[in-house]
Amino acid sequence: MFSHRHLRGNAIATLMLGFLFLAGCGRRPGPDSVEPTPPTLGRALVEAPPALADLGAERRPAARNPTGSLVLQDALALALLQSPGLAAYAWKTRAQEAKALQEGRRPNPSASFLVEDFGATGGLASSTGSPGLTRSQTTIQLGQLIELGGKRTARWQLANQDRILASWDYEIARIGVLTETTQRFVAVLAGQASLALADETARLVDSTLQSVASRVTAGVVSPMDQVRAELALADARLEAGRSRSALATSRQRLAASWGSLDAQFGEALGELRSVSGPPTLPGLEARLAGAPDLARWSAAVVQRQRSLALAKSRRIPDLSLTAGLRKFDQLDGQTYLLGVSLSLPLFDANGGAVQEAASRLAGMSEEQRAARIEAHLTLGRLHRELADAYAEVISFQDLVLPGARQAFEAVREGYRLGRFGYLDVLETQRTLIGAERRHLDVLVRYHQSVAELERLLGEPLVPATVPPALSGKE
Repeated sequence: MFSHRHLRGNAIATLMLGFLFLAGCGRRPGPDSVEPTPPTLGRALVEAPPALADLGAERRPAARNPTGSLVLQDALALALLQSPGLAAYAWKTRAQEAKALQEGRRPNPSASFLVEDFGATGGLASSTGSPGLTRSQTTIQLGQLIELGGKRTARWQLANQDRILASWDYEIARIGVLTETTQRFVAVLAGQASLALADETARLVDSTLQSVASRVTAGVVSPMDQVRAELALADARLEAGRSRSALATSRQRLAASWGSLDAQFGEALGELRSVSGPPTLPGLEARLAGAPDLARWSAAVVQRQRSLALAKSRRIPDLSLTAGLRKFDQLDGQTYLLGVSLSLPLFDANGGAVQEAASRLAGMSEEQRAARIEAHLTLGRLHRELADAYAEVISFQDLVLPGARQAFEAVREGYRLGRFGYLDVLETQRTLIGAERRHLDVLVRYHQSVAELERLLGEPLVPATVPPALSGKE
């Protein structure tokens, strides 16, 4: 049969277990913000693995630096897998996941040990044959903070929404890497074409110089024509050198997309001159709602709502429960302690924080509206640029370049027959070379506009495909 002391001890133990149960009995909340579907741009190439953050530096795969011919798909896949900037988002995502895990934890209980009224002196101390007025006592006490108002749930929901926003930031960064890599690949293709054009121009000018030199030797034309032709050849060779240097820079920038400082790949393969008509603007506007920059705002609004909910939950004071055991050292007995404390929100009811969170939430709707307007303006601008570039490309391919080539060949043949002077040859030659270079510039603008539109939409301009003009594969 248990004694009253044992019964009281069991009661206090049961009471303390009840405190701990109350502190942790709240249901762990699940995410009530649905994560938007990630953008599809580049998904068919490779999934960039945020799980790399799980690996130590010694376990990560060695970075690959291609050495053979390079096509756009391979460049994009390498950039997704090895981009240093993109890899950093893996750690940011893991940090947000860890933060959400931490914010969902319940408060720890506290324990205290207190000895009172020992070492008394004077009249309080015991003397020979008589007990003292005070007796020392030992108190063992446990405490538990009970969070009221759903604070733990609100903290966890806010941290989880931060994780969702971090995931969106990763998706936007991933699309940015794809866009930048595509534009750098276009720059390499353009650099290769520019160098080929410069070399062809040098050969053309050299051929013209030989023709002029033979006519000068025959005494048919003035020696000044040969001087002009030699100057034109020197200028063409200088232009070829500049093109070669620019190509080397473009190649190095492309290699940097996958974290390499040395461009070891061979020729970039792709048909830069292949273009297709742009989609209609209404069709693009219908797809704009799913654009990453706009879709992220839905998660951002929920994040502000979670901040407001957390601020409101902090207006409710928390409850502190304490229970303990007090033992009197000079008496054969003990007592039990039970306490409840609650802060009184007389001077600080967290009203300022609630108003701040509410104001930020209200302001976000205006920011979202401004972002939507800006996205539509950007879409319209990019569509006009793409349409203009496409029209110029078609004009150059169908009219300007054939006409310039025909005029140059006619004048060069006429010069050989003595019908035209060398200045006529030089002028038509410059016109042809200038048309070729302007055509190349327009092609670059066209493909860069395509890449920018795909970045804005978060998906290929032609769904589920990589632009065949740059793929380098049939």
